Amino acid sequence: MGQIDQKIVKEIRMFEFVAQHIWPIIRWMFKGQIAPRCSQCVISSRVPGIKLTNGVCNLCIEFNKSVNQEEQAWRKKYVEHQVLELDHLLKETSGRGRGRYDAIVLFSGGRDSTYMLNRLRRDYPGLRLLLMTWDNGFYSAISLERSLEVAQKLDVDHIRFKPSSSVYKTLYRYTLQNVGQKGSYQTVDRLDGTLNQMLGFYYGYLMDIPLVMAGVDFAQEQIMQFHTYYDMPFADMCSRTLLDRMERKSGFKIKDIFSEEDQKLFWDGTGKDPKKVPRYILPLVAWRPDKGSAAVDQEIQHLLPKRDSSPILTNNQVLSVMTAIDIKTIGYCSFEPEFSEMIRCRENDPVYWRNIFELVELAVKRKFLLETIIADVLVKLELTAKDVRV
Repeated sequence: MGQIDQKIVKEIRMFEFVAQHIWPIIRWMFKGQIAPRCSQCVISSRVPGIKLTNGVCNLCIEFNKSVNQEEQAWRKKYVEHQVLELDHLLKETSGRGRGRYDAIVLFSGGRDSTYMLNRLRRDYPGLRLLLMTWDNGFYSAISLERSLEVAQKLDVDHIRFKPSSSVYKTLYRYTLQNVGQKGSYQTVDRLDGTLNQMLGFYYGYLMDIPLVMAGVDFAQEQIMQFHTYYDMPFADMCSRTLLDRMERKSGFKIKDIFSEEDQKLFWDGTGKDPKKVPRYILPLVAWRPDKGSAAVDQEIQHLLPKRDSSPILTNNQVLSVMTAIDIKTIGYCSFEPEFSEMIRCRENDPVYWRNIFELVELAVKRKFLLETIIADVLVKLELTAKDVRV
């Protein structure tokens, strides 16, 4: 781990400690300086379209109305159907890939991907997996180290892929300077997350591997790709649909950002041999685990130490800069609608994220706790605070 990466890890640990152990005690002192939040999903009242009634937002009120007995029964049946279909697919694919592997697993080394991998290894021992971790220079140093350890413990083939070009640095430098009113979720994160997925498709196709799997959950997929099924529509995989959607939603054209060679890393299924195009599978969308539960903790405790499973510690280092830009530009963190949706679907812990989002808002406004992390990340990007307006 490089010196600057070690420093960032230490600073993020400190921020999380303050958020979870000190902030709940002193929150009352700053009541007028942070936005009111929904008591159920913790979304900020500054998010456009959000209105609080007796402390509960309009989205939660509508959600609560829809979850009647009949709706709950339908959802249970829908989830069970997906679980059965996924189970059939994974058993049918086990040991039957055309080459050495049946599936690529996009593996970050974080909590979600570790849970997914452990369950796949336990329930589908015949499924020949290849783990792929992207070392782009800005991912959590802790996650990269843990991904190697988990792969060894579970005895799974693992590739730590480090792009030879500056594609990710180019991505972050351009998008961070052009976030605008859309917020960093729809701009920086959409390009980053989509490229990660597309690299999986790209190598799955080149290596003739039938499945690509990622630890994307139900709420994330609903927001990013507008569907709630564990299997990406194959027609989308065989066309330019995913790339078009990314460009339309972000407002960026990849030809304006990347070299002709780097543009090839963004998946375009047009003209590809459909027999070699991989299926994109999202097991967490089918399984719907309660990620804040003791059952999930128990599932991964032998693989991932609790102090290293924090979602902010294992996330992209650039997240600190994205958050600061959002709060300075639009008044709230643009990741909140996604995380609040996950809380409604019982895929995130409301107490944990209330503490994080409230302290982030205050820290950016008062310029403490996050300032050194942001400065360190900007040094790696060869940018200044003035360049990104933080």
